[in-house]
Amino acid sequence: MATVNLDIAQTVDITCRRGDTFALDFNFKNAAGNAALDITSYTFKMEVREDATDDSGSPTISSVNIVCANEVPTSGVVSVSISNTSMAAVEGGSYVYDLQATAAGGTTTWVTGSFEVNEDVTIG
Repeated sequence: MATVNLDIAQTVDITCRRGDTFALDFNFKNAAGNAALDITSYTFKMEVREDATDDSGSPTISSVNIVCANEVPTSGVVSVSISNTSMAAVEGGSYVYDLQATAAGGTTTWVTGSFEVNEDVTIG
């Protein structure tokens, strides 16, 4: 019997600190892995939730508070940032996230993983 796996998402686990500005670059390569992927036709969205089955409609950190920018689309780099104000509102703990890419052909999850938030002493 044949098996088909259409889940291309790569797992990247993230640990960050509550109240700190969050900045992370994802570098995407072509299928051969030897050149930057041209992401000109894509838009990106990332959300952080308490668990993968959290369908409450209210993510812990919504895509409204997460900036996913591809300033030089031919470089294959997606820069993700979350302000320190948004990060201060997140309690320390274990969460999950994913990064989705949308183009004319539809939406695909490219990256997923755990999102650990360590407590900070100084908030504000």
